[in-house]
Amino acid sequence: MSAGDITERSLLGAVMLDSSVLDRIRLDPRDFHDPGHEALYSLVIAMRARGEAVDVVTVADALRRSQDPVVRRIAAADLHAMVQATPSAEAADLYADMVAHDAALRRFRAAGLEIVQGADSGIHPAILAERAADAIRDAAGPGRLGTRARYGDVAALLDGGLPAPPEPEVLTRTDGAAIFYTGKVNYLYGDPETGKTFVALAAAVDVLGRGGSAAFLDLDHNTMQAVVARLVHLGADPGALADPGRFRYAEPEDAEGLLLYVADLRAWRPGIVVLDSVGEMLPMLGLSSNSPDDFTRGCADVLGPLAKAGACVVGIDHLAQSAESRAMGPTGTKAKKRALDGSMLRVTQKRQFVPGSGGSCSLALTKDRHGGLREQCPPASRGREQFVGTFEMGAEQGFSVHAPEPAGAGTDASAAPFRPTWYMERVSLVLEGGTTSKRGIRDGVSGNHGRTDDALRALLSEGYARSDGAGYASTKPYRQSEDPLSDKYEGPGTR
Repeated sequence: MSAGDITERSLLGAVMLDSSVLDRIRLDPRDFHDPGHEALYSLVIAMRARGEAVDVVTVADALRRSQDPVVRRIAAADLHAMVQATPSAEAADLYADMVAHDAALRRFRAAGLEIVQGADSGIHPAILAERAADAIRDAAGPGRLGTRARYGDVAALLDGGLPAPPEPEVLTRTDGAAIFYTGKVNYLYGDPETGKTFVALAAAVDVLGRGGSAAFLDLDHNTMQAVVARLVHLGADPGALADPGRFRYAEPEDAEGLLLYVADLRAWRPGIVVLDSVGEMLPMLGLSSNSPDDFTRGCADVLGPLAKAGACVVGIDHLAQSAESRAMGPTGTKAKKRALDGSMLRVTQKRQFVPGSGGSCSLALTKDRHGGLREQCPPASRGREQFVGTFEMGAEQGFSVHAPEPAGAGTDASAAPFRPTWYMERVSLVLEGGTTSKRGIRDGVSGNHGRTDDALRALLSEGYARSDGAGYASTKPYRQSEDPLSDKYEGPGTR
């Protein structure tokens, strides 16, 4: 069964749950792809027009009395299956939009085929142009592209005064300010194992802790066991996680499955949806991770609809591999900044996340369209991203997001505590050449040995280096230009 067939069945199920939806949607029976669905829709709108009750019992009775052979082939059990598979009638408008959308695409494909066949048969170009225009007008005529053209009610918006811009509401820092926006697409990006997923899950714990609901779309194959274990460690109530009315986990395997989960979550309306990761979402949808246009399309199909349903959407992404691209952010950063309407944060590891020991990471603000988070953060020095705070997960259950120290508190409020980043880069370059002793590191870095030792400790604590019996080795390169907390950071707007 295709995704389109499932959507048509969901719409018919919604109609039998609440026939008043027929007064809101504008569909032609021919918009249904399945002949049985088309016949059933014709039947229910005729019943509604006659003032008859429309529900699974009355429709089943009408099926038995119908003389239409297509209608008579529909079994009463199939009607019950449609109703049982539909979460509620609240999503009827969404299902109707999707049916109309698919029908419009079929009409355009048919129009295109008619144009191609005319060209192949040698019809005069002037005649072909007229036929093509007629075919396209028919496909895109008034009311034939679905019900999505709903203009905003400006008068209602201004009634009582211009509303205040939205404020972040999810994942509260120690100073009471929140980080993520509800009803918007928020974004976390950084290197692997920097704590991105922990931060996103902490946001879910925050929503669950206030009596809300949460969903996790696991495209990165973390596994349900790992996700639930992390949520419990972060402080989630196991009872809430076990309640499908409060928490739902899904691991879609293909585009059809992902889009079905999106439709279901839009109907359910959870308080937060975490998607891990966007890098897996795009190829699953048949889109390119390197195409800004494809990201915009993927966001419109998956992330955007969830946010419009009222969820705080948190997408997780990885940094690009090249040094120049990494300084700018994840692949396709410009397109992502255009498409995202919440908070966009760069995640940098401070202390490696280790089971039983916890870990920490710093959060830097890349984008905040509404400014609600930006105004709660200290100003950044030129060319740097604002420091949002430090996320810390302890060895025991729970987490905290430490706010930056206020200006005048005696420290640079726009950055994390001082780190010898010049020495850190040079120590990293030495370690990248192979396992080295502390003496070898000191010999390879000119300057103060104390600062060199401080730099080595920082690299070890932040996961850039490791120590074993043979000495010290690099786990990943450190560069000042890629560190939002370094004075040499080359972030957006500095090139």
